[in-house]
Amino acid sequence: MSGLVPSTNQTKQSYVRKASANYGVKPTNPAWNEMQNGQFGLKASPVRGRSNDRRGDGQAAGTFLTDINNAGAIATELKFQHLDDLFEAMVKGQWLTQAVIQVLTPDTEISDVTTTALTVSAGGASFKAGHLTRTLGFPTAGNNKVARVSSSTATAITYPASTFTAESAPIPVGASVRVVGFQGVSGDIVATTTLGNALTSTALDFTTLGNGVGVGRWVWIGGAAAGEKFATAGCNGWARISAVAAQRLSFDIVPSGFAADAGTGKTISVYTGDFLKNGTTIYAFDWEGQQTGVAASMYEYFYDTIINGMTMTVAGGKEITISFDVMGNLADPIGTVRYTGSTDVAAPTYGTMTATTNVGDLTEGGVTLMGGVNVMSSGSIKIANNVSREPVVGPLGAAAINVGAFTVSGNVDTYLADPTIMAKGINNTLSSFTCFTGNNSGDKEGYRWDVPAIRLAPDSEVGASNQSRKVSGPYEAEPHATLGYTLSIGRFWFMP
Repeated sequence: MSGLVPSTNQTKQSYVRKASANYGVKPTNPAWNEMQNGQFGLKASPVRGRSNDRRGDGQAAGTFLTDINNAGAIATELKFQHLDDLFEAMVKGQWLTQAVIQVLTPDTEISDVTTTALTVSAGGASFKAGHLTRTLGFPTAGNNKVARVSSSTATAITYPASTFTAESAPIPVGASVRVVGFQGVSGDIVATTTLGNALTSTALDFTTLGNGVGVGRWVWIGGAAAGEKFATAGCNGWARISAVAAQRLSFDIVPSGFAADAGTGKTISVYTGDFLKNGTTIYAFDWEGQQTGVAASMYEYFYDTIINGMTMTVAGGKEITISFDVMGNLADPIGTVRYTGSTDVAAPTYGTMTATTNVGDLTEGGVTLMGGVNVMSSGSIKIANNVSREPVVGPLGAAAINVGAFTVSGNVDTYLADPTIMAKGINNTLSSFTCFTGNNSGDKEGYRWDVPAIRLAPDSEVGASNQSRKVSGPYEAEPHATLGYTLSIGRFWFMP
């Protein structure tokens, strides 16, 4: 006798996230966020013991259940926005987001579009003069654009004349306006090397521009059009902010060739992102697994999982992969009854990023690993939270959870072209590893990964004949001396 069996291709995993204060508390009316993944290794593990009682018949005594926990690896691919909740939990931090207003109820959060303004229900004052905003989801296609804010109030965001076409249709759910950068008026933003590398201004106040402008943030200097970027090519590109004053934005890292440029006649654009760095905020996750393709759908639940570790691998010619190591406590037996009050939240629609087309920048110690002397064959960022779980006296599954030190390590593996990287290990030279992974079309959304202080331990053994000689570059990270963190991520919603 034979028959159809459930397929792994008919399973779906989703999560709800909760603060540490709710650890041990099962969710109420959970809205499950779907997570796309290639392997879901989380499983329940009952722990059994056996009685030491002796029996006269020579048989071992009975067994009993002593503990239950859940743990495993979740493997997936890097996609924009898909993993943002897990990234926060992974680094124990919180996204510092730039101003955004999104329509949740039709014609409410954004209720009107005139040729010069958006009418909003609240939050308009967070959009400052000089901000560049990206509008999306509006019925009139031409209203979905990047534009510069002229002024704002709590209920109105004002732009120059004829920026938009007046909308007559209701503003639909999902329409949004989001800060993605800032822009100076003609000739206002100047590149200078006096007293250090910086941008200066006369009219624009950098201290008013919100979470995208702060110490440690990476910015992209220069827009797509010639009139929005400096004539000096070396002034355009990635820079990291080291200090913010009203009329001066200082950098500790600038593009190669950065030089003085007055920006005459230019409306210089600078693109900014949301910001996340490692901290101390702990989150836990509850998970739902759905199995369809059977007579009655089946459900399984795992509770109180904490992210113990993560590995992101950027390998030449392959997709960018991410694996999370998670551990938790209780689990419910798989059954046909869904958790009470459950609803579903669909996964974002962004696609997989690859090391072939979605890596826009890659540096070690400020030196490019893309097309330079030493090109990278594979790189990784590995994070560990050193979580331990110890059973306690109490209900089944109860445990003492210790979240240990946040550590970052990884590899920068290159082809041997010069001795620069090799020398850094023996010389104990402080270095860094940065990477931008982003979409290559549309709004070019992506992430700026920054491990600002690393120590390399490279080696280059001589292998068999007819092999490329490579440098294996394992590294250990440490807190940056002035920035104070070990890792940061910039989330960019628009790139020129």
